[in-house]
Amino acid sequence: VIKQLERGAPTIVSIRGPLTGSALPYAQGHLLAVIGFDPALKKVHCMDPAFPTDPETIVSYDLSDFLTAWSRRGNVAYLFFKP
Repeated sequence: VIKQLERGAPTIVSIRGPLTGSALPYAQGHLLAVIGFDPALKKVHCMDPAFPTDPETIVSYDLSDFLTAWSRRGNVAYLFFKP
C-alpha cells in the first residue's frame, strides 16, 4: 500500500469489524480507499464512503486499528496501475 501511495495511486482495501472513529461497525465488511499515511502519527488516511456527507468521508484511522480491521478480511486490496 505504501508503494502504491508513493506512486500517487490510492488503494482500495476491504475491512471488517469495529474500527475506532468509523461511521458504522462494518460487521459485514466494507471498502475504503487508502489515500495517505502519516508514519510519525501512525495514521492511515482514508476516504470512507460510509459517512453521510462528502467532507466527513476523509478520515484518519489509527494504524493498529486499521491493520486489525483489514486483517479480518485477509488483507484484501485492489491496486491500480497507470499504463
